[in-house]
Amino acid sequence: MRSRMSLIAVAVLCAVCASVTGARQDEEPRPELSFIVVEHVQPSMMKEYEEATRELISELKAYQVDPAKVRFFTIVGPELGYAYVIPISSFAEFDGMKESWGSVVEQIGEQRWKTLAARADAAVERRESFFSRWRADLSYEPANPSLAEEDVKYIKYAMYYVKPGHEEQLEQVAKDYAALYREHGIDRPWNIYQAITGADLPLYVVANPAESPAAHENHKERIGALLAEAAAPLEQESMKHVRKIELMDGWWRPDLSYPSMDE
Repeated sequence: MRSRMSLIAVAVLCAVCASVTGARQDEEPRPELSFIVVEHVQPSMMKEYEEATRELISELKAYQVDPAKVRFFTIVGPELGYAYVIPISSFAEFDGMKESWGSVVEQIGEQRWKTLAARADAAVERRESFFSRWRADLSYEPANPSLAEEDVKYIKYAMYYVKPGHEEQLEQVAKDYAALYREHGIDRPWNIYQAITGADLPLYVVANPAESPAAHENHKERIGALLAEAAAPLEQESMKHVRKIELMDGWWRPDLSYPSMDE
């Protein structure tokens, strides 16, 4: 039987988010590494897939599975698919996940586990996985953000597929953008993640959090008008180092995450 979801996929692959706005001062430092499993689901079976996922999460809650050992945050989008993000402190922690998930299977019961896995697997068309690293040095966190962490519901992703050997130049452009944003006191954050495994590298992902797609577009227009002249040379420079760019929409799904992101 094929494994499914980030949860079940992790158990097999070992055999993997912090808040989009960064950790608060009273929280643990934000993990830089994440293991991400993306599942692309047949549109006609999304309801069944999500029902099976919620049932599994209910089992995790019922058995009070320790989030320090098993946790994942879920982002969903039409092109993105169901992306399960598992923050990890190191690759050594990832290596220990097989044991953690093995204990979960024992708690839930192997037959119950297989039943839920089979129901969700039937809806999955394809699955991919990779490691990513949050690049704090390339990201932008405003001094006075206008976006509260609890208001983030949507993320606009820009996937920058970089020409091999041009990583350093592209990273410098990102740093220059961050400096420009700081200079003008822009109040909206963005984060950059670098894929460190995968089939189409180098890849950098820019994540722009917002309350909604409409809010993102409104702020994009406002910031674009403010920085248009100053940002134009940076935009031109970035295009020299990029093979292609893909845009994707994503929505936070606390109901498909463990623990729920509001817990």
